[in-house]
Amino acid sequence: MQLRRVNIVAGGCVRRGALLLAVLLALSVLVGAGLAVISILEQSTGAMIRQREQRQACDLAASAMARLEAGIDTPETLDGPVPAWDGLSDGSVISAGGAGSWEIDVKTEPSAIAGLVRVTVAASKLSSESSTGSVRAKYELTQLIRTPLLPSESAAPADVIGDIQRRSAPAEQSP
Repeated sequence: MQLRRVNIVAGGCVRRGALLLAVLLALSVLVGAGLAVISILEQSTGAMIRQREQRQACDLAASAMARLEAGIDTPETLDGPVPAWDGLSDGSVISAGGAGSWEIDVKTEPSAIAGLVRVTVAASKLSSESSTGSVRAKYELTQLIRTPLLPSESAAPADVIGDIQRRSAPAEQSP
């Protein structure tokens, strides 16, 4: 009888060991699945941050190009670091927010078309964490812009659209 009792106890230990092994296996699968979900969330958050910075670089470059085109700023005034946005800006200067530093690089070169200059505006965000100054986001925009009048020129350039409208409009008849 005692021999039988030992077998029952030994069989019970085997069942308990198998149960412990099954619980540990299930726990490890659960932890692995949780780590996979966390990893996916971390990667998607990083992708969203990179996309936001790329969109902001595009916006800064387009804003700088528009200010150049309107004659509000010159390439010399826009070239360089972008001041941080404080939320109180009235729009008189281009500003940017977020960690890291934004820079605008403006290059001009003559074009083959008279009266136009080729302008390239590059907005880039430098990483604040690295001392090497690695670029986190960059956007480059190139466009032809009308050159400003020289002081020696007295007349404004021809208003081509206005001339076309005047020619196409029916002549007024006097009574």
